[in-house]
Amino acid sequence: VWRECLMQGVGSLAFSSYKTDDCGETFGLIKKALKNRLIVNMSVNSSHAFLHRLMTENAVEYVILKGCVSASFYPDPMLRDMGDVDFLVPPEYQEKASDILLSHGFVRSHENHGFHTVFEKDGMRFELHREPSGIPDSAAGRRVREYFDDIFERSSVIETSFGPLCAPSVFHHGLILLVHSAHHLTGEGLGLRHICDWAAFENSFDESEFVSLFKEKLESVGLWNFACVLTKICADYLGADKRGFCADADGQLCREILSDVFSGGNFGQKNSDR
Repeated sequence: VWRECLMQGVGSLAFSSYKTDDCGETFGLIKKALKNRLIVNMSVNSSHAFLHRLMTENAVEYVILKGCVSASFYPDPMLRDMGDVDFLVPPEYQEKASDILLSHGFVRSHENHGFHTVFEKDGMRFELHREPSGIPDSAAGRRVREYFDDIFERSSVIETSFGPLCAPSVFHHGLILLVHSAHHLTGEGLGLRHICDWAAFENSFDESEFVSLFKEKLESVGLWNFACVLTKICADYLGADKRGFCADADGQLCREILSDVFSGGNFGQKNSDR
């Protein structure tokens, strides 16, 4: 269980209330790993705050994608294990944002990504996005892009323990999570952290509020059924509130998605042929 939690990127969350007097080898390894994970989480949170200062001081519009925004929906944000700092800037600010990072000693990675450029320095890894990841090249994808047209106008500054940051609206954040998760499910693989992010997010709404905000628009892009399936997984397996709108979601499909999460591993690490 412990090894699986580490692989799935949910070690801090899974063992946050783990209490035992056992000081044996396994428990010692768990405590050491949790301490190291906390250090990483604090470092990445600080990197989000650094990015905010860098962009705002240079008058560059931006919003954080997932990361600390996802963490803000958790009961304790520090329990959300962090990775890279993903952020989105408007097309007219792409070159300026890139120049700012380079002028502060960041190095552009040679990794080839269609929707973002990677910059690295002293353990910090920033992914400068041209658009949220996972939007398909299709009629539905074009409609998703239209929904993102006002993402900067509807963004707001939220406070975190490490400082302020610019976050998308709750609608845009939910759409980002779903598009990103669907992209991973049909690609390299969906991880348990993706599902936990969705659980923390959707469980923050009243049911009627969630349906009013999301149903019509998600149906128009073919993501409502996926949202219902994820929500049912969260209720049946992660203790989130049960929702009437997902009562008819296919239970077998829910089980198969979870089976894929655990057999494939986070980002498909266990099975490169999935």
